[in-house]
Amino acid sequence: SDLGLSALLFMVSLYDGMMRQMIDSALRSDSGHLVLQHKDFRDYRQLDQSIANHAAIVARLEGDPAVAGVSVRLKNEGLISTARHSQSVEIIGIDPAREQRFGQLGGFITQGEYRLHKGEAILGAQLAEKLRAEVGSRVVVSVQSADKSIQSAAFTISGILRANNVYIDKQSLFIPYAEAERIFGVSGQASQIAVMLKNPSEVMAAKARFTEGLNDTLRLYDWLEFYPLIAQSLDAVDVFYLISYGIVFLVVALGIFDVVLLSVLERVREFGIMMAVGTPFWSVAALVILESVVVGLLGFAAGAALGTLLLLYFNVHGLDFGDSMEDFGFARLVYTPIEPGYYLTALIAVLIATVLAALIPVRVLAKLKPVEAIRFN
Repeated sequence: SDLGLSALLFMVSLYDGMMRQMIDSALRSDSGHLVLQHKDFRDYRQLDQSIANHAAIVARLEGDPAVAGVSVRLKNEGLISTARHSQSVEIIGIDPAREQRFGQLGGFITQGEYRLHKGEAILGAQLAEKLRAEVGSRVVVSVQSADKSIQSAAFTISGILRANNVYIDKQSLFIPYAEAERIFGVSGQASQIAVMLKNPSEVMAAKARFTEGLNDTLRLYDWLEFYPLIAQSLDAVDVFYLISYGIVFLVVALGIFDVVLLSVLERVREFGIMMAVGTPFWSVAALVILESVVVGLLGFAAGAALGTLLLLYFNVHGLDFGDSMEDFGFARLVYTPIEPGYYLTALIAVLIATVLAALIPVRVLAKLKPVEAIRFN
């Protein structure tokens, strides 16, 4: 049971670390805690489904004391080409300085620099692999502008970015906002305004506050609405935790049951003498349960100590899953957080298991009369 408990702590922390890193990457690289878009943009992604004259909205958001940063992006779908390869692409116009304040987008750069001068672009890592593009490569993008004409522009790749966000890594090209306005044929428009809050627990309160006064054509999403797959993943992880703690509960209960039952059977005569001289049965039962709890707590302490050593090691060095995990939006290197909740939940499970495991031996003892217990062999 000691090894089982340490394995449980490790697995719970590992999955928790994976989900935290995935959520952090998704928020920093795209959505933030709140996302404002035209109500039809997610379905059709057209230029005319944009936020017009967004400056007033951005000023209001940035002036709110709960807001840590605001991202303003202009998006359009198009085609990206190199000398030998072509691929559909999401072209995203950004302000690099604003993005850095919003979510430190530059921290995702794996090759080259976080730099977007005129004529430069940053490419998602998986898209770069498909195009066989490198830092310094020239790419040509073609898009349908607002007047329905086809516009093309050439860019030099200044950096390659891996955000562990499938949408960003597989199909996105970041270019300067002014360049996006020029080739898209628009001005003063935004496809998406994202908000990063100082305190994530204030998401719903901030959403209610910012929704007031919005145009009916706009919709404000919280990040769980924006990423329904992540919400489903969180629900799945909760089920995994429940099953994991249930397994440990059974293992502990069976292990304690064996120990306590043998201990009771070895001392039936002793318990019989105690009851014969006037010791109440409930006192004998409490003694057996207490011994069971002590054994359980000792096992918990040993398992928690071993589990903590594992968590501390991988919290510093991380667990390398290789390149395969990055294709699914998870970080290659996963770090294990250490939270009191892991231990508290495991402790509660162990205490319940130990008490229940002691009830059957106590029931066996209860069926024996003191005289029978003294003669028990």
